Amino acid sequence: MNLLYMLYPSWLSPVMIQLGSFPIRWYSMGYVFAFITTYILAKQIHKKDPFITEQQMSDMFVNAIVGLLIGARLFYVVFYNLEYFLDNPLSIIWPFDGIPFFGGKFIGIEGLSYHGGAIGAMVGLILYARKHKIEFFRIADLWSAVIPFGYTFGRLGNFANAELYGKATTSSLGMIFPDAKLFSIKYGWVRDMAQDIGIELTGAYVNLPRHPSQLYEALFEGIVLGLILLFVIKPRVKAPGQVFASYLIGYSVVRFFIEYLREPDEQVGYILAFGDGAETPGVFVSFLNFSMGQGLSFVMILIGFILYYILGRRATKVG
Repeated sequence: MNLLYMLYPSWLSPVMIQLGSFPIRWYSMGYVFAFITTYILAKQIHKKDPFITEQQMSDMFVNAIVGLLIGARLFYVVFYNLEYFLDNPLSIIWPFDGIPFFGGKFIGIEGLSYHGGAIGAMVGLILYARKHKIEFFRIADLWSAVIPFGYTFGRLGNFANAELYGKATTSSLGMIFPDAKLFSIKYGWVRDMAQDIGIELTGAYVNLPRHPSQLYEALFEGIVLGLILLFVIKPRVKAPGQVFASYLIGYSVVRFFIEYLREPDEQVGYILAFGDGAETPGVFVSFLNFSMGQGLSFVMILIGFILYYILGRRATKVG
């Protein structure tokens, strides 16, 4: 019997501070911390190779943020919950449940896609680079070397929201999230798992420990990837753009495998299911079932490898 699973911290609330009827959430502040961290680190790197002015750096950063937010929202709408937003189009941009000051409650805007954000930020940088005649790949290398450190705060915000948790597990790393979807004890595997970890069954449903996949992603897609890009990849690449390509590959490979431990979005499920257990996405059963996140990550891996190869060949010919 394993009693070493963890409980979600009872002191942790999604709301950082309440200003009247307006809540400031950790998730929102995570984006603020992410943007600030990314900008500060990029400025430090830029001092060693000042190929653009500080004003240009600030302007392109704003462009990237605008593109990121638009892309992240649009991708979530289209790829993760299109049916809902077709029925409720105003909720794509409207953060209130009704009309403010007339009973409408601020609920925020939930639902952002990393892959959409990455594409949106890239489009913002490309447009800025073309307008000001700056080489895009030098810009991309600068930002992609530090983006993972900012990304860490986003995943910590997901953890504070107790959302995007992983699949059920008997591992001692498992954590019981208070508002996680419950499992019906009519399934034998649910009863067996509860027994294995010492949870008493007192009703028709049970809350099982989940992988804290938000923390896995914060560590490996964030801090570890950032350190590798900054101190291992960046000093060794031969061509502009290869740090950017390495980021696409590194992030996507890590995300692809962590997705096996993360529960797919309920409204999407698996986009490809060749193995057993497709009907029970709340627990890992097969490496042959693939989520939307894995599908998008696979595409990014291919793009990253192709880009790295092409840029390397081009640099060799020029050299």
